[in-house]
Amino acid sequence: MQHAATGPAPAMRHRGLHVFARHWLNPLVLRLGLAGGRRSPLAVVHHVGRRTGRAYATPLAAHRRGDRLWVPLTYGPNARWCLNVMAAGTCRVQLHGRLLAAGRPRVVGSGALPRGLRGPYRLIRMRDFLELALVDDTDGGAPGLRPVAAPNR
Repeated sequence: MQHAATGPAPAMRHRGLHVFARHWLNPLVLRLGLAGGRRSPLAVVHHVGRRTGRAYATPLAAHRRGDRLWVPLTYGPNARWCLNVMAAGTCRVQLHGRLLAAGRPRVVGSGALPRGLRGPYRLIRMRDFLELALVDDTDGGAPGLRPVAAPNR
């Protein structure tokens, strides 16, 4: 995947970092409970594999404004977790100690962000984000997703 102005997408430029994060850093962050807690700046996106049907948990940055969530696509829109969420059309996001049901995913540019979020991401040249709408979770949530226990804090 090429980006017009800057060449290869971040995932292609930083393949080694991506592999390290997926196999070592992300499991460590999850095991230590560093994401999804009340005071944590990180969220945990719970999603289902589009090919395997397996449940996954991925620690990421996420920002809530009203009934919307924005997740920066650090490795671009072809990251496995993003493709899984797009294929399923739904996921759960554990953010600040709360488990939220989210749906209607769409990849947007930085111009679609609320004003308070644009500046910091413009400084680091982040251009792709996943926008998620918070959805009613009265029926138990997204298909294929098991209930997720709240963090022990």
